[in-house]
Amino acid sequence: MRLFIPSSFRREPFYTTEEVVIDVSSNFAHTMETNLFYYELSETLEPWLERETYLPLIFECWKEQETRLIALFKTRQKALTKQPMIQMIALFIDGLFWMNESPVPSLLNVENYAGDLRLHPVNIEERLSFVLSGPERFHSFVQLQALMTELEKLYARDVVMEKHKKNKR
Repeated sequence: MRLFIPSSFRREPFYTTEEVVIDVSSNFAHTMETNLFYYELSETLEPWLERETYLPLIFECWKEQETRLIALFKTRQKALTKQPMIQMIALFIDGLFWMNESPVPSLLNVENYAGDLRLHPVNIEERLSFVLSGPERFHSFVQLQALMTELEKLYARDVVMEKHKKNKR
């Protein structure tokens, strides 16, 4: 299946062409890993409206890939780290926006959009810019690990706060 990539989503290291061939699976994790920003681009499903369902899947997918990336970085297989890192950066960006119940609006200046969100890690603009500038670097991986940990904590805190507000009513 072919998927049109609008100019707002054509940004290194994710997409540079107008069209890509995609492999859509019934498995959410596989679809997310192999087709970056698929749900924003295809409009087949709006996972950002069901964050309680989809954010835990993002965190689970990250934890599986994190183990693989640790092994690759430990054995200094730098060439093999770039693609999975790009996939996990995309996963982080999706998770960040979906946590705020919003699709990713654009990858152009995504750092600025991220900073405008209600919930986001501290210094998200600079940190995301750093990770995007060199996804194959070990320090980018360390930063991405920290960002994913913070994202998970922010999400858990927000869920608790929402439940607390509902119980007060």
